[in-house]
Amino acid sequence: MENYYLPFGIPRHIITDNGRQFFDQKFKSFLQNLKITHHFASVEHPQTNRLAEAANKVILHALKKMLDDAKGLWAELIPKILWGYNTTPQSSTKETPFRLVYGSEAMIPLEISQNSIRTQVTDHDEAQRAELDIIEKIRDITTLRQRAAQQVIARRHNKSVKIHSFRKET
Repeated sequence: MENYYLPFGIPRHIITDNGRQFFDQKFKSFLQNLKITHHFASVEHPQTNRLAEAANKVILHALKKMLDDAKGLWAELIPKILWGYNTTPQSSTKETPFRLVYGSEAMIPLEISQNSIRTQVTDHDEAQRAELDIIEKIRDITTLRQRAAQQVIARRHNKSVKIHSFRKET
């Protein structure tokens, strides 16, 4: 299998939906500068678009909860919401999106600046190298968990499907 990630989490490839923002020249230049290959989700593969839509729905729901009456502050809240989303284990994969992308769990700035137990106990560089060694296995396990969750959902759905047979009358 091709390695889709460079060290420290910079992807070699990204897949986006067919939104207009991804056709922008600035975005294309950004990707070219980082040597990232851009692929669009095809109409024949709508699952990709649905995954992005599902993540966006979770993020928008959290944004609406935090806003309440302060409607003008949404731009300031987005980094906090994205941090929360990216550092929370997903129910289907049991992993955080951050770890799957970067190969290690996120550390808050306070942990780094105040020399927390987590930063003092281990040599951070050595720990990060060890994490990078096992990240492919973690990603494979996560893929299997995701597929298993999809199969459970499909079985549950298929139980309620009523099979109808039709015959052509002449």
